[in-house]
Amino acid sequence: MSLARNITVAVVDHNQMPVMYATIKHGMQSMGQTDSNGLFNDTVSFDEFTLGVEQNGYHTDTRLIEAAEDDINLTVTLYANRTLDITVLDEQDNPVTGADILVDSTVVGTTSPTGTRSTKTAKNLCLIPSIILVLFTVYTLQFLF
Repeated sequence: MSLARNITVAVVDHNQMPVMYATIKHGMQSMGQTDSNGLFNDTVSFDEFTLGVEQNGYHTDTRLIEAAEDDINLTVTLYANRTLDITVLDEQDNPVTGADILVDSTVVGTTSPTGTRSTKTAKNLCLIPSIILVLFTVYTLQFLF
């Protein structure tokens, strides 16, 4: 039998400011929303469940909450969706077509005939160390932000 316990979720952005009215989910089912202070409180009786936190304009956070006898208190940081615009040029400043763009070891796309690519990322590349790697046949260019 599952033990009922309190759950408190504080939802903040990368500046540690409260994220108001974020939706808290158990799997696909909404449990409610954070208040104007970014806080959500409820009682749960699940032994183990997937907790999701969603808000428009932010990357969704999902995590597994495992059985515990104590109350659950967590802080979830949501990162704003960002658009990353990349232009890849060769040594003569000509656009490179077909270059694979990797962000943190994940391919996010390939450059167009104009050598450009735009992609959405949850990372704030000015504040969070991240590696952007551009791969194209003979060229391997690495940019650190």
